[in-house]
Amino acid sequence: MSEYVLEMYGIQKSFPGVQALNNVDFRLRPGTVHALVGENGAGKSTLMKCLFGLYSIDSGQVYLQGREVSFNHPRQALEHGVAMVHQELNQVPKRNVMENLWLGRLPKKTGFVNEKKMYENTKKAFSELGIDINPRAIMENLSVSVRQIAICAGQRSMMRCSTVGRRC
Repeated sequence: MSEYVLEMYGIQKSFPGVQALNNVDFRLRPGTVHALVGENGAGKSTLMKCLFGLYSIDSGQVYLQGREVSFNHPRQALEHGVAMVHQELNQVPKRNVMENLWLGRLPKKTGFVNEKKMYENTKKAFSELGIDINPRAIMENLSVSVRQIAICAGQRSMMRCSTVGRRC
């Protein structure tokens, strides 16, 4: 088995008239933190969008925990423990924090949204990281930095649920 949790080799992606990614390699060891840095247009967001299933890659291979994967939709990526915090804040400002965190994967009970479980899971995710954000706070009333912290914490929680094979 590989020492890397994520491996991307020879990734290529082009758009009409633009070669956005040209033979890009990226590897990530477990327990490490990486930053993708570069000028505007360098391909940082494009690479992550290819990993997350927002863009299809033209060629190359992606391995997650030693297994080759190809995500055609963000839901597939999430189910495999791959989460992405987007550069742009794509939130529903009139809804609360927990609803924003759970968009597209609301926990349900007998066909209805299980708000109690959503609240408890959100509180737990925040508590594990020492974050004091009210899950019922309306997003537009929070600063941009607090919104980003909430989304990052929520993505981490979702990723943990996916990688251990349990539904949250």
